[in-house]
Amino acid sequence: MGVFNRVAKNARLGDGYVGIGTSNVNANARFFTTNQEMLFHKRKMCEEDGFVVGSIGTQRSGYGGTKTIYNFYVRVDERFTKVVNSPLIDIIKDLTEEDIFLWYLDDGSWHKTTNTMHLYSNGLNKEESEVLIGVISNLYGVKPIIRIDRKRDGREFFYLYFPRDLVRIIRPKIKEYILNNSLDTLLYKVGGRDYEDKDSVVASENEVREIRRLREVEGKTLSEISEIVGMSISRISRISNYETYKNIV
Repeated sequence: MGVFNRVAKNARLGDGYVGIGTSNVNANARFFTTNQEMLFHKRKMCEEDGFVVGSIGTQRSGYGGTKTIYNFYVRVDERFTKVVNSPLIDIIKDLTEEDIFLWYLDDGSWHKTTNTMHLYSNGLNKEESEVLIGVISNLYGVKPIIRIDRKRDGREFFYLYFPRDLVRIIRPKIKEYILNNSLDTLLYKVGGRDYEDKDSVVASENEVREIRRLREVEGKTLSEISEIVGMSISRISRISNYETYKNIV
């Protein structure tokens, strides 16, 4: 049993809202997503944990999109108040595997070119991001890598890049969680139902082009690229210097 309730943690970190109204002592929560399966799953979790939940409603996208957003309200509860009044670092330190899975399914993405994963933890500062890196490293033995998402309007947000060695460990676990909780429409977040990690001795054309792009366009070091794509530095060097895969441009 953790310090904080799992639903309350997700409301603070993932696709949700938690706050104290002007006329209330305790905080309430609201969850929202375009994925109905995930919404039903979170509603079930709330009921399992003894929260009083409202009916499912809909709202329009606030970002100019056309997708329907589904939501439900959860009545005031002191467990929500606890996460509202606690430092974010304390909540991050309390994260379990299930918390990480839920957060990734809310705010994570799968990248087909490199078969890697991102967790868009935009609400965290650098210190909080470093604590999250430590939590994930303790769970899986591999550190995610902090990156910066730079917006055109000048805003910058931190996010975590999951290198290949971490993906090989965590992806099957998230996939199992998806299947065990009837969240099949979210399988794209782990590369699809049929995707399996393979330690191929032959790099794909997309992998070769991505390695060269990282080296030539982004100016990444061999060590940085090795962490990103999960290949040895010597192999990265041969590919980026066109010593191998010379026919791929």
